Amino acid sequence: MMASIRARRCSGPGACILTLAVWMGAAGTWAQDPSEYIEEITPPRGPGATDRPDRDRPRPKKKRDGDKPAARPARAAPTPDGADAKLGAPGDLDGEGAEGVDLTPRSYAGLVERWDARLLAVQSGEVSKERRAESELINGTRAFGVQGVPYGPQALDFAWAFVHEAQKARGVGDAERAERLLHTAGEWAPSLAAVPLERARLALSDKTDVFGALGAMIDAVTTHLLRSPDGQVRSTLVLSAGVALSGLILLWLVALVVVWRTFPMLSYDVLTVLPRGAAQWQVMVLMALLVAAPLVAGLGPVFTPLLWLTLSWVYLSRRTRQTVVLIGVLAALTPLLLDVSARLLSYPDSLAQVRHGARIDVAGADLRAQLLARPPEQLEVIELAALADDAFRQGQLDVAKQLAGRLNRRLPDAGWVKNDLGAIAGVTGRPDVAHAEFQSALQKDPDLVAAGFNLSVSALRDPTGRLQAPKEAVALVEAHLEDRERMRNVTFQAGDKAVPHNQLFARAAPKVWWLEDAVTDPGPGAEQVRDEWLGALFMGLSRNVAAGAAGGALLGWLLLTLFFRRFEPSRPCERCGQPSSPRYDAADVPAGTCASCFHVFYRSGQVDAKVRVQKERQVRDHRSRESRATRLLALVFAGAGHVWMGQGGWAVLGLLLMALSVGLGAAAYALPRLTVMPLVAIDVALLVPVLVVGLVLYLLTVRDAFARSE
Repeated sequence: MMASIRARRCSGPGACILTLAVWMGAAGTWAQDPSEYIEEITPPRGPGATDRPDRDRPRPKKKRDGDKPAARPARAAPTPDGADAKLGAPGDLDGEGAEGVDLTPRSYAGLVERWDARLLAVQSGEVSKERRAESELINGTRAFGVQGVPYGPQALDFAWAFVHEAQKARGVGDAERAERLLHTAGEWAPSLAAVPLERARLALSDKTDVFGALGAMIDAVTTHLLRSPDGQVRSTLVLSAGVALSGLILLWLVALVVVWRTFPMLSYDVLTVLPRGAAQWQVMVLMALLVAAPLVAGLGPVFTPLLWLTLSWVYLSRRTRQTVVLIGVLAALTPLLLDVSARLLSYPDSLAQVRHGARIDVAGADLRAQLLARPPEQLEVIELAALADDAFRQGQLDVAKQLAGRLNRRLPDAGWVKNDLGAIAGVTGRPDVAHAEFQSALQKDPDLVAAGFNLSVSALRDPTGRLQAPKEAVALVEAHLEDRERMRNVTFQAGDKAVPHNQLFARAAPKVWWLEDAVTDPGPGAEQVRDEWLGALFMGLSRNVAAGAAGGALLGWLLLTLFFRRFEPSRPCERCGQPSSPRYDAADVPAGTCASCFHVFYRSGQVDAKVRVQKERQVRDHRSRESRATRLLALVFAGAGHVWMGQGGWAVLGLLLMALSVGLGAAAYALPRLTVMPLVAIDVALLVPVLVVGLVLYLLTVRDAFARSE
């Protein structure tokens, strides 16, 4: 089972500051008959595989952040032929190995035996004995195909255990041992963001290696977002759910502010069209009942504020309308965001997680057994690659060859498939075929370092000297020295030396867009979760109908704008705030001024002094109320005061980022309580830039609102 990425939260402000700095700163022609490589076969079934559906096998419980880490990885179930028996039906090895290549089948249970030996050495307290046992364990993982290549097979359980040991070593001040353990953990699991994160903590504990900590944080963020399936799914889940939640927050906030602001104008306009005799208080009660009607009717938390905004639309300023339209777009996208969030939330129970775990985690024998139980023609590319890797690991070279042939037919232009075909041919003693396949792989993908490296290895191990590595292959490898050293640690031996395993050549892994797979192939609970959310927010409407209904508000606002151009609604008087409109005021009354203020301030000689004093007091009281309301709303939520004043511009950006910060924070808080995927330190660190920018804009918008409300 693929281990979830787990890490502790940032230890101290240094890691969070560095994280903020990071974010702110920042195949071919066959030499022999190809038919013998691509003939149709049915892969052998793994132990415990059945003909039942994909999810009929029990799956181990994932650990959460609070769980105590195990002292050793879980032992794989023993196979019939012992620790080194191959996956599948017991029997002889398929194919013959090249001279000097050991094709002994290997199993995860054999690796666990070496782990136990190392654990006993650690408990003995003898450093030399521990290092020898550790070296044996590392050699065992290399022989098992763990080459430290991103997207390739990884020993996640072992890597997690070493990360926890490194944390303990850092706690007692043994930086040298911690760094050694982290280096090995990084080779075992390049997609584990906890490794560079712990390396950053180790550098921060030194208090002098600031740039090393910064580089490690950059590596942690890159690994989390680009190499880790769990990390990508988790971060995207927080983003999609956070955006949907922030849109809901904005919708209610702006709707309440707008209704509060326009309610007197709406009531006054209704009063003017009613027959004489209707009292103003009666009209206001009637309008209050109209505003409360969506709540009583149960229109839900989305359609209710949309209806309020529609009632207030003709009274809004141009800038406020722009803000409302943007919020309406978010409301129309909310059903789609909820659907994506539900699919990502069900990822741990999905077939996508099974195929990713089978492809990456060398301990995922149960997951590969689920794939073996399915007909080969129904397997996806990543599933075929997982089974091909495992067959190669188990020494079932004929099976690996046939599976690679299937991949070659599906992806004739994929360089990584040609490279794997070459690796299989080289191990089975066909150097000419292997060399030709490596050349074809490099032609298909000029940036495939593994193919260039394998061409050099093939030339070095050719006793006849006929095979030569092209200049472009040598140049490619020299340009990627880190990758070269990683591959040399696993595969390279001098031409006259035997290879103690079948990893003679570097394997290339397909780059998979995990999110696409997770969204297009959701787990069994995705539909139920989506329907529950839509039922709570959109009155049980389906995803498309809900999006269309919310988008209908945008169309309604457009029609109101077109058909009510000649209608001049009431506007608040700029002096006293009372309703004013050219429809019922005298022709000589200026726009934005009510008739009362016009007679008092424009015809001063005709007004009693006492009446003028009362009007001036009313103006002062109105301005004081406006100032208090603006400042209160600005303090409650960034940009809300500007919405009250009818302003827009950059204050709207503060409003959006404030809502996004609240939405993402709430989604990140709720995530560990909704799924077995725990929140990790990288997730928290990725929220820091949004929260900091939101805080800065909050302070700026509050300052601007206070200045405007003087």
